[in-house]
Amino acid sequence: MKVAVLSLATVAVAAPAVALAELCLGGGHLVPAAAAAGLCLPPAAVTLLLADLVFRRFPDYGPVAVMVGTAFRMVVAVVGVVGLGGTLGRAGVDPDRFAAWVVFLYLTTLVAESALLVRGAAGAKREPRPGEGPAG
Repeated sequence: MKVAVLSLATVAVAAPAVALAELCLGGGHLVPAAAAAGLCLPPAAVTLLLADLVFRRFPDYGPVAVMVGTAFRMVVAVVGVVGLGGTLGRAGVDPDRFAAWVVFLYLTTLVAESALLVRGAAGAKREPRPGEGPAG
């Protein structure tokens, strides 16, 4: 369910942004934006699921999971911009435009993922640790 919300939130932000860019800046934004979404959404979904799992099982390590996930997503984005940028450039797509869409969609998915994690962590009940009992 959270991955679906992440995907829908990303599309809800990206679709109007692409339409606005096409209208105001001229054509040629759909392909780099779609490629950027394909680069940013899968790692965001994976890190969302893993961080959510860590928050539920080991809440004290949740922030560590978020930081590791963010670093993983950043590495994927940078490697993707370098690798796909050249390939898309040979296909006639402006590599700088692709990189700009990667930055935009990376930040969009990061905000959506963070909101979902904070909402989930706030609603999660922490299990008592061994030796902890009810205060009394």
